[in-house]
Parts: sequence; C-alpha cells; structure tokens
Amino acid sequence: MHKCEYPECTENRKKTWGLVPLCAFHYQLILEETLIYYKAPNKKLYEYRLHYLKIAPQISWSRDN
Repeated sequence: MHKCEYPECTENRKKTWGLVPLCAFHYQLILEETLIYYKAPNKKLYEYRLHYLKIAPQISWSRDN
C-alpha cells in the first residue's frame, strides 16, 4: 500500500489531494485549511496555506511546482 506523501508521515494513504497520496489526517488538515482560505471574507495570503505548501511541489498544476 502507498504511504502518505506529507513530509515525515509514515501512515498509509487513504485519499489524494491534487493526485498526491495522503493519509486521512493530512487530507482533512489540508481540506480544512483550503476551506478557510477560499471562504474567508478577506482572502488570506497564499503563503499561509502551510500544510498545502508542503505537498504543492508534487502537484503539477500548483504555482509552487
């Protein structure tokens, strides 16, 4: 089984985010962070998406790739 590709995580993958395998915990963490980012009345800076930015280099369409 594939492992979660969040840095330093050794859990098995359960879902993917931008085709990056993630465990359930890290998937939920990034999902919640993304919802806050997009639903905030005054947009937060992209740089504040700390958890997403840890996997962004693995996402081909990410602006941090």
